[in-house]
Amino acid sequence: MTLQNFISMTLYLTFVVYAIFGTHSLTLNKDVRLNRVFAGLCFCFAIWSFVVAATNSSATATEALFWRRFSVLGWGVAYSLLLHVIIILRNAPWSEAHNKKLLLTVLYLPALANIIVFFIFSMPEKGHIQMILTDSGWISETNELWFSLLFLAYYLSFAYISMMLLVRWYKKINNTPDRSKAMLLMMSFGAAFFLGTVTDFVVASLPNGRIPSMAPVEVLIPVACIFFIIYKYGMVSSPQNKNESQPEGIILSTISRIRLFKYISIVMIVGSILNFYGRVNNNDTRITGVFLSFILVLMGTFVMCIPYLFKSIKS
Repeated sequence: MTLQNFISMTLYLTFVVYAIFGTHSLTLNKDVRLNRVFAGLCFCFAIWSFVVAATNSSATATEALFWRRFSVLGWGVAYSLLLHVIIILRNAPWSEAHNKKLLLTVLYLPALANIIVFFIFSMPEKGHIQMILTDSGWISETNELWFSLLFLAYYLSFAYISMMLLVRWYKKINNTPDRSKAMLLMMSFGAAFFLGTVTDFVVASLPNGRIPSMAPVEVLIPVACIFFIIYKYGMVSSPQNKNESQPEGIILSTISRIRLFKYISIVMIVGSILNFYGRVNNNDTRITGVFLSFILVLMGTFVMCIPYLFKSIKS
């Protein structure tokens, strides 16, 4: 396997992990705000991971640029959602219902601006972005300084505020569980920042060291920690009674039906991975083929949610 294919597969598997994290949080309890926001966070990073994987495995610069345009739907919103998740975890007073409109405006207005500006800016006819093929995959370049500055302003400001909120939370609280949560999140952010520094600066400074963005893989560390925290402390537990009685005449129990849908979703997701690997390995990365892998994961996650969306199937 070439370095380019290895990076593409790593990013695609990261996409699958994000999709499973987001879907699983919704199946646990879709009515809890933290679950919904965390699922949105995972789905945004899933889109980003998939788009970077598809871009990196493209056969031509035109195809790579086509995929790259859609990355803003991931990174352009994800850091707003990450900050939103941290605010909910902290139970900050200004995140309560009466401040909801103001909070959503402050968090997501920059995300909306990102989508509008960067999606239009990345149009092929604009000619602002050039795709360059290296041994590790496709690298994007632009001569427009404001493009990089706007991205850095969004990323650094939201990442800095998130980190500062975690530090203040750690210093303010006295009970051990909350201090453990804050410490774990700070360590995960530090690990992601360290890996980002290594891949974006150290590796890039080496001869032929330029590689595609691995940010979705690096951010998986704090996202996985958030999932672990809210799962461990019961903040995403299902309100359903798992010891439901078996109605007479029903062949499959509730748990059996849920497992059946999960097994079907696993088959679809594994099929998507094999399809993507086969196409990348055989250099058959046409847009329709890669999009088929995305559709299979989308169908798999939907099938996983069916028992929780339709009570008649679960009960």
